[in-house]
Amino acid sequence: MWLSKFLFLMLLPFCAWASPSAPKAEVEVRIEARVRVSSTNVVLGDVATIYAKRGADFQALSGLVISRFPDDQKEFKLPQMYLEARIREALPPQTQLTLHGPQEIAFELHKMGVEPKDLALEIERLARAEKKIPESVELEVLPLTNPDQLKLLQPGSFHLESASQQAEWRGEMPFKLIQADGTLIWVKAKLRWFAQAWVAQKNYRLGQALTSSDFSQQRVEVTHLRGENLIIAPSSEDFANRLQSATAKRSIMANAPLTSSMVAKIPDGRLGQLLKVVFVSDSGIRVTTDGALLSNGIVGDELKARLRSSKRIVTGRLMEGGTLEVNL
Repeated sequence: MWLSKFLFLMLLPFCAWASPSAPKAEVEVRIEARVRVSSTNVVLGDVATIYAKRGADFQALSGLVISRFPDDQKEFKLPQMYLEARIREALPPQTQLTLHGPQEIAFELHKMGVEPKDLALEIERLARAEKKIPESVELEVLPLTNPDQLKLLQPGSFHLESASQQAEWRGEMPFKLIQADGTLIWVKAKLRWFAQAWVAQKNYRLGQALTSSDFSQQRVEVTHLRGENLIIAPSSEDFANRLQSATAKRSIMANAPLTSSMVAKIPDGRLGQLLKVVFVSDSGIRVTTDGALLSNGIVGDELKARLRSSKRIVTGRLMEGGTLEVNL
């Protein structure tokens, strides 16, 4: 008796309908008018009930990605005709298919936990809001925490904080994720800096004259460049002007980004030089005050200056005409 029951169960279809009537087509798919999804990829096997007489058809449809959620959207709709076309593409030609469902299906995104990419976006948002990275830097955040640990979090219900007090956020860093109920989760991420730089195409020895044609503008990683100011020049003409009468202050290896510490040149600004410090807001408002440079530099360098009135030290970019421009 038990053997006959076992054989009966083994011969059941891969998926049976709740309805007592058996499916007539080779493949039948049933989907509701509104479906909740926990991932940005919409997989047919997660959102629909599938019946297939052939195991290969069942497997093909179970893992079929029919669409994905557009960025920053929690809901979207698909017409039944599109869904049927995607299903037929995954099946052998001439397969009998019956699709039970409304003319339009709505998908709602209800994520479980936090995805690494969402954590990376939140770290970058916080880094820029707290001015922990220069505006000219392109930031790449690589979460190093086990993704399973992030599943303990509810999206939008946590507060992110840096676990260390640093003037700049770069390299491997710990962060605290504090949930609404006070639960604390420690995570780690690697922050990589990238920038457009002028890169040497050959080796230079100490004291050798620098030629602008020996450099090309490239996107390079500058995470490791601490205390170094890249030579910033938006055009080849500007760069050539920067290298006029310039020599190598030290040896420069091929493929190295050019920094101000590598260039020996008569400075455009000297230690103690009085100049105008111009504060520029995001809205374009400009406020000017007096200050004095705290180091030598050339036009385009980021230099520090002490304000004459408040004695406050600020950092800005040395501009043509002997002014220091500070972005607020």
